[in-house]
Amino acid sequence: MVLAALMAGCATAPVRTTPIYPTERIFLHSSYDQVWQATLQALGDHTLLNVQKESGLITTDWTLSKTATKYFGTLLGSYSGPGSEGAEMRYKLNVYVVKTADNETKVRLVNHSEALMPSVLPTSMLNCTQGPGTGLFYCWKPIDTETVIEHQILEQIQASFVNSPSGQSP
Repeated sequence: MVLAALMAGCATAPVRTTPIYPTERIFLHSSYDQVWQATLQALGDHTLLNVQKESGLITTDWTLSKTATKYFGTLLGSYSGPGSEGAEMRYKLNVYVVKTADNETKVRLVNHSEALMPSVLPTSMLNCTQGPGTGLFYCWKPIDTETVIEHQILEQIQASFVNSPSGQSP
């Protein structure tokens, strides 16, 4: 019984060796301003913490998600107590919009993902909360991104130009 409890404290997040999608960036044959606006529109559901058009950096706040369960095929931290809001995964994005040529702009996304994992002996209480009546702690631990989120956002940005009659951003 004690061994099982200790092993639960050693749980690690599953690691994907290759991303589902091969890239987290796109190149668009459009002006920086048009791509910047399309990027902001694609991030519409995210809370933006930092928006610096001059440097091309957009940073989001943590977004709670259950996609880790769907794509990893396992339940990650099913505790839905204080602070977790029922999520098994959370992520935040750094988005870089860079002018690469006169009429070409690159958008690159970097996803920082974490899963809520059970832990008997957390190394730090910084990102942990105790489950009710279980003695287990649930801690946010870094996991590799499956790149689904990045791909969806990049598709939205690209669609802004493909679906426009003139090929320009609306």
